[in-house]
Amino acid sequence: MMLSKTLAAVLALTACAWASGPLVIDTPILDANSGEAIEDFGSRSGQPESFIWSTNIAAGTSVSCLIIDATGFVAQSAPFTIQPGTSPFTIDTPSEFIQCEKTKITWSGGEAPFLLEFQRGHVDVESFGVNSRTFTWSTNVPAGEQFQILLHDVTGQVAESAMFVIQPGCLRSRRIGSSLVLGWT
Repeated sequence: MMLSKTLAAVLALTACAWASGPLVIDTPILDANSGEAIEDFGSRSGQPESFIWSTNIAAGTSVSCLIIDATGFVAQSAPFTIQPGTSPFTIDTPSEFIQCEKTKITWSGGEAPFLLEFQRGHVDVESFGVNSRTFTWSTNVPAGEQFQILLHDVTGQVAESAMFVIQPGCLRSRRIGSSLVLGWT
């Protein structure tokens, strides 16, 4: 007696599972819009069978899982969307930011492109669009100012750095009346 042939795609995971005939001969992952294979895991065997894969398919891509067994039976999942990875979205806050020096900022998690915002008192001072996971900031702001970095990814996630204070470097300042004058030393 043969088991009924079923297929289930698990949404928030990139996983497919099925109970099938004696040999599964093809397991492509299809683009849900075009029907073209994005990834193919080739022949697999066993009953029931399941697998979980790490994918380079972009989050937000709609896909379906197609199973073809040795008897030619075809089962296809309903389309499901690849979800962003589960690694935390965090900024590695450097130990110090010094005036006129370049500071390398790195982060992990999230999905490019990113919007990197340097904020002083919840007000954007500088913003940059970034496609990589590193950015070098030329720290050209007065010493003693307290800042925080906000990082937004394309999916809407937000990571926040710890608060940090700009350390003295090449800029000197003096007050003239109610104005602040900056100069190079």
